[in-house]
Amino acid sequence: MQPGPFMLDTNIFNRVLDGKIPIEALHCWRGDLYATPVQHNELKDTKDEIRRSNLLAVFRRIGAVEKPIQSAVFGKHDTWNEVQNWGQSGKYYSKVKEALELRRGASSKSRGRIADALIAEVCLDQGFTLVTTDRDLHVVTEDLGGRALCLEEFMALPSADWNP
Repeated sequence: MQPGPFMLDTNIFNRVLDGKIPIEALHCWRGDLYATPVQHNELKDTKDEIRRSNLLAVFRRIGAVEKPIQSAVFGKHDTWNEVQNWGQSGKYYSKVKEALELRRGASSKSRGRIADALIAEVCLDQGFTLVTTDRDLHVVTEDLGGRALCLEEFMALPSADWNP
């Protein structure tokens, strides 16, 4: 049985742009690919204007269905408009964030633990398989009972529509 549906981590959109994943390999999963507003916001925050434009074009071409996040946070990943109630906390956010801090160290703010926790929380709550190149996020998602695939595992999945 194949895992899925799939939540694409932000780094997957970067890998497509960098030529590590042919976009055709993702199109065969159309309808089974998801993202949250967090991934879109992270791509919009790319400093290099040309890369940002190209990443947003990749995001649109992939056509991942956007799913709302479960928790509200303030600051860089302000999610005021993307959840039902300000201050709402989903049942996995704190667990994921704490587990990432344990793996990465308490000063892991620069490594995106808030964004990662928001993305993983949706995966855990909705039963999505996370596709990521982030080893820490992969392990934490699985440790909390979810499913995750590294890029190589995802690309090796059989699909009637994709033959590398």
